[in-house]
Amino acid sequence: MKRDVRMALAALVMLCIPGVSACHKKAQECDKLIGVINDNGKAIKAASSKMTGSGDDAKSYDEVAKVLDASADNMKKADLKDDKLKQFAQEYQDMLHNGSQAARDVVKAQSANDLAALTKALGDIGKVETTEAALVAKVNGYCTAN
Repeated sequence: MKRDVRMALAALVMLCIPGVSACHKKAQECDKLIGVINDNGKAIKAASSKMTGSGDDAKSYDEVAKVLDASADNMKKADLKDDKLKQFAQEYQDMLHNGSQAARDVVKAQSANDLAALTKALGDIGKVETTEAALVAKVNGYCTAN
């Protein structure tokens, strides 16, 4: 059994040696993308923590929208070369822009006392959370795969 494991490891090393440079670049780009996602997450969490859930939360939702837009801009600065990571970054930017629009829609709906629009906007904000979780899982899956 030990011999089989050693043989498999030796084969893996031999296969990876020609692509070491490519593997290293992918890891660096993964680290870069994950770092931006984590930094954005901290800023979004800080802005979101100010929301009270009361009817006078317009200022907090507006602040969250601004942070989401800034986070999308930060994602553009990642300067990724890997096509799959670029795709993930674009999906993440789209999600952030959708969340920003939803936060602004909450403010509009609150000021217009439009319950239907408010319900839709809050639902759209909820979609951001599930979308983010799925995107993070895809990034992690890609970055941990050989």
